[in-house]
Amino acid sequence: MLVQPGERDALVARYERLRRCACEPHLGQERRGLALLLRHGMAAWIEAWLSCAVRDVPAIAAADADKPVLPDSVRSELIHVLAGMTWNRLQEICA
Repeated sequence: MLVQPGERDALVARYERLRRCACEPHLGQERRGLALLLRHGMAAWIEAWLSCAVRDVPAIAAADADKPVLPDSVRSELIHVLAGMTWNRLQEICA
């Protein structure tokens, strides 16, 4: 497994987030990475991140960064659908 210079910095940053998650469980974003590291070791964890890494992603222009991804009407409808799904699931659990 050959790690490129640019990938090394990204791996170090990911590992530090993983380490913080292990030390502070309320920072639970990295749980799958922690399970992989504990069960299969550092080499497997590095290989998994390298295989998932997105390369050469173009930067978002500052003008485009402020534009909403979805129009307000679609976003509003999506919120209602997700809220309805959540409400129905909660009723099933509590019943």
